[in-house]
Amino acid sequence: MEAYFWLILVVWAGGLSALWLYRRHKIQHLLITFSGAYLFAVIVFHLLPEIYGHNDTDISTVGLFILLGLLFQLVLDFFSHGVEHGHSGRGHAHSLTAGIVTGLFLHAFTEGLPVADAHHRAYLYAILVHKFPIALTLTAFLKNAGMRPAKLWGLLTAFSLMSPLGAWAGARLPLFAAHHTLVSAFVVGVLTHISTTILFESDSDHRFHLYKFLAILAAFGLAYLM
Repeated sequence: MEAYFWLILVVWAGGLSALWLYRRHKIQHLLITFSGAYLFAVIVFHLLPEIYGHNDTDISTVGLFILLGLLFQLVLDFFSHGVEHGHSGRGHAHSLTAGIVTGLFLHAFTEGLPVADAHHRAYLYAILVHKFPIALTLTAFLKNAGMRPAKLWGLLTAFSLMSPLGAWAGARLPLFAAHHTLVSAFVVGVLTHISTTILFESDSDHRFHLYKFLAILAAFGLAYLM
């Protein structure tokens, strides 16, 4: 239950932060970079060793599910226009109704699946770090799209419930609970796509940015120490 609380709270924290980070794009960019680097490092340090360490599943099958998760996220990106890895969705305000909402909600539900049964708290922390800038970006996007405050906060509330719902389903529904290793592998594929997209997308001017590099180093160091 504690994990559910934090998953909801971090979305609201990100949404409220958008009220004063609304137009501070450099700060938003650093937060997104840090979250992507931390997520990628947790995958390398914790998630991959954990799922490949299980003897109950064939290694090639685990790899297959990682690739399926990556492909699944590629499909979701088509609908969400990349809001879940920090893109503001500019130019796509008219497609908010089905595409962005469906993509974001499915992503949030999927990443929640392993939370309840994760053997290390690092996964929960990684999802929390990841969701904060997503909520910030989503809220800023909705404000730019001119959405009324009541509808905006209602949508954010619904979004905040998707990962807890995924965590509940992952622990309670036999389809997911009986195949925890494969579910985790699938989610690793999803998060690998997200984190590497954040890390390796070039800046528009293709310059070296010290603050971005330091944010990545800090995220790697923190994940290693967890």
